[in-house]
Amino acid sequence: MEELFAKADLILKVKQPYMNSTIGKTEVDMMRQGGALITFLHPATPSNREMIKGLRDKNITSFTMDGIRASRGPSGWMP
Repeated sequence: MEELFAKADLILKVKQPYMNSTIGKTEVDMMRQGGALITFLHPATPSNREMIKGLRDKNITSFTMDGIRASRGPSGWMP
């Protein structure tokens, strides 16, 4: 897992980065400098502040899905 995170240009996740207790690192720690992340970050949640600072410090471009709104596309595209 660590090698995958270190080599990836873009990581798409359903949940925010978490601590991998098996290797003693957070997923942010495993990400490469200058990479990109798309996930649910919940940046206003106090418990996520250190994670957000870690993303900033590693210059990881992050898109939080809770801040993205999609417009209605063709019929049947969105429920």
